Amino acid sequence: MLLYEQDGEPLGLIQFYVMDDDKYVQPDIFCIKRDYGRAVREFVEYLHMRFPGYELHFGVSRTNTGAVEALESLGFEREEVSLVGVLRFVDGSMEIFGVDFENDRFNAEDFRTLMVRALNQSKKDGMKDMTFFHENETHPAAESVGIRIIDTYYGHKLALQLSA
Repeated sequence: MLLYEQDGEPLGLIQFYVMDDDKYVQPDIFCIKRDYGRAVREFVEYLHMRFPGYELHFGVSRTNTGAVEALESLGFEREEVSLVGVLRFVDGSMEIFGVDFENDRFNAEDFRTLMVRALNQSKKDGMKDMTFFHENETHPAAESVGIRIIDTYYGHKLALQLSA
């Protein structure tokens, strides 16, 4: 966890995790009061020195245009675009970050069956909401089981190198 500050003024908090086996770094909290682009740039510089050869991944909302522009101006490649859907229950919460299909061929019937089972089990387990990250092709099936689209998620990545 890092405290982000400028000229001695605390401006935010950055919490990130590292998966060494996958050479993967991703912030799970990147809460900055102002100068988001500068904060990302300084964070990248910090990581370049500590994790060369790793990939840094950021996920932001499509509507956070300042963050999207900052990431892309720093050379981040947009690698993912997912719809973010939600279904509300009573207690707890659950997330599904996507579903893989045999031979990468989407099957709407299998997908809907899987979603109904996941939703029924979640409700049985006392979940209050479920967040589902999915692609456009799964949207009609997701919508048919009550998942409402609330946002679009952009996933970005950047290769970290020692000479940034």
